[in-house]
Amino acid sequence: MPSWRVHKKWGERILGFSTSKIDQLIDQDETHDAGRYDINIFERQVTHVKSLYGETGVEYYILHHLLDYAEQRLLSILSDEAIREYYERTRSAEEVLREVRRKLLEDLQEFKLKDDPFIAKTIKKIVKFYQNLDMLDELIFDIMNGDNFPKRLGNIIYMKAIPHSKSWYFIDQKKVDEIVNIAIECIGEIFGILAKKFQ
Repeated sequence: MPSWRVHKKWGERILGFSTSKIDQLIDQDETHDAGRYDINIFERQVTHVKSLYGETGVEYYILHHLLDYAEQRLLSILSDEAIREYYERTRSAEEVLREVRRKLLEDLQEFKLKDDPFIAKTIKKIVKFYQNLDMLDELIFDIMNGDNFPKRLGNIIYMKAIPHSKSWYFIDQKKVDEIVNIAIECIGEIFGILAKKFQ
């Protein structure tokens, strides 16, 4: 998941608010991100956050989950697009980045936590902010720049490359390595484009 530094940055930028107490509540070991999957934990956590920080705290709680979701989706989208690039090799890194942006924004627009007008309005407000491509690019850069992101992305690419190399009896390790290398090269070019804008 993105670092708390990333959560804090976007909380301050979008909501004018952040607190590590909410980050800690969501990311505690035994219930890590459970509010996204378990309605009872979600309601308990939201009630607690609202009692301490009001609606702004609830908005930050929602933003935290949306950023975690954005990272999950970005890992999937980038790995798929990078493997696709192995086969096509016709698109520039900028074209691949455009496709990554489009898919990530679509996924963020589909994000849901609970059927609730306030939550839906908050998600819409946050997603609208990221419809500005500079903001979306900066979010993608922040996530890609995370400590564990490259390793996690490499592992996902590797796992997705294996089915592309199977014959009836064995995995062609040479082909897997070739797919992974082309995919990582593509990701590196995308990161380079974003780094020029934000470093």
